[in-house]
Amino acid sequence: MELLFKFYLLTLECAGFVTLLLFSPMLILLGRLIGILRRRKGEKPFIIHGFTPHMGMYYMVKADKLAGFHSELWADCANPNLADRSDCVDKCFDTAIRKWKLGPLPRYFALAWALLRCDIYFTTYTTHFLRSRHFEKIELPLFKMAGKKIIVRAYGSDVQQVDKLLAKGYQYHLYMDYAPKRNKGQDEAIRKNIAHVDKYADFVFSGNDWIDFTPRCDAVFRFPIDLAEWEPAFPVEKKIVKVVHATRHRHFKGSQHLERAIEELVTEGLPVEYIFVDHKTVREAREIYREADIIADQFIMGMYANFALEGMALGKPVMGYLRDEWFEIN
Repeated sequence: MELLFKFYLLTLECAGFVTLLLFSPMLILLGRLIGILRRRKGEKPFIIHGFTPHMGMYYMVKADKLAGFHSELWADCANPNLADRSDCVDKCFDTAIRKWKLGPLPRYFALAWALLRCDIYFTTYTTHFLRSRHFEKIELPLFKMAGKKIIVRAYGSDVQQVDKLLAKGYQYHLYMDYAPKRNKGQDEAIRKNIAHVDKYADFVFSGNDWIDFTPRCDAVFRFPIDLAEWEPAFPVEKKIVKVVHATRHRHFKGSQHLERAIEELVTEGLPVEYIFVDHKTVREAREIYREADIIADQFIMGMYANFALEGMALGKPVMGYLRDEWFEIN
């Protein structure tokens, strides 16, 4: 039965690929024509962000719209952390993929629609429409032939290479407490994919720890945040100090080291309460953050991201680790 289902998915994949190839000349021609007409009418570019929904992309889409752009976030999976952000994901193909058992077909139709709709495609190095499918290498060339601009930023695991990181000899690094199941072939595959994406990208953002792995960096990526959503809640004097830490990647953020330090403080008799936040919606997490006295960000990579910005926006002191050599980037 499992073998039959795999054959079914492969059949759908081949059908999607063949259909896309057959219609690609028309999609390319119409995509170019629609873009030309939009520019002649003086309209701002249509931006599609894809393909993994997270708070960073939510803020980017919101910033685009504030600047007058038509901007949408397309995704093929649901993010439970954004469950109370029904306006966040404009197009989600999760239902068609999982519930209706359509396999990769929705991704091919979404790609065809994007070739017609967008002027700018903003993506990461791996989470594209066709994802890690057999034919994903055709995606970026199709966008270029259709006259679209491609903006790329690193995300993390899409560019991180274990061999290159270990060769740098950092005392603290991503894999010091975590042994990834990855071989040299996988690191080389990541480098080849980076070269492929860079070849077609019109603009590449890098920064943070990504800078060690991306040969191209046209500008440093700055994490966006909407201050209107984070009204300050300045700490007040209490008997117990609440330290709040939030992450879905404990080993990468140094959570275990933070927890060990807090345990030592508690053992010494200091009034410290540790609160770890995970699998919460944005609204639920924000209410917990508001009660914090200290926000503990991350302690391994030497950088900061949205959680630190949210803590500062709330008026909380934020703890973290920043690398000296990345001072200008941070």
